[in-house]
Amino acid sequence: QANPLPALDPGSLPFELPNNWAWSRWGEFILDIEQSAPDAAKPGDFVIAKKSTEERIGRSALGRDTTAESTDGEVIMRLRMSEAVDPKFFHLTNNSPAGRGYYASQATSVDNGFKEIEPQVVTHMPFPIPPRGEQARIVAKVEKLMALCDELELRRKERDEQRVKALQIAVHEALEEA
Repeated sequence: QANPLPALDPGSLPFELPNNWAWSRWGEFILDIEQSAPDAAKPGDFVIAKKSTEERIGRSALGRDTTAESTDGEVIMRLRMSEAVDPKFFHLTNNSPAGRGYYASQATSVDNGFKEIEPQVVTHMPFPIPPRGEQARIVAKVEKLMALCDELELRRKERDEQRVKALQIAVHEALEEA
């Protein structure tokens, strides 16, 4: 890395971490950043929206989702990461509310309502990093919770459909009696 990353100011960090965690910057774990068009992304790439709408600027996609709407934009950054970081953990952290807020505060306005971030914005992003094993446990827990949320959403939709059918039957029967 050509330029050393600036030190993190302990007074600016939002919260204290457990003893085995550390505050860091993504640049300590990014081996390479390459700018490209979205259609250049390949399965297995880790991509971040470099130039996109305010809602999508900085959003990342991982693996097979690299062409997904989450990174829809005019320009993306393809990243190669150190093995010290679980790519799914990076993805979760990057797309977290804290990550979204960071990118929103760092993005510059360009043309047609688009925002843009430079690679330096990504490499300078502060984040809390646990040991590699704990990263995997966090990812597994989040995936389990997201699967539960998906299941609950499906059940809610099924109940809503049943309610609509019951209401339609009740209305139909009431009209037949009248």
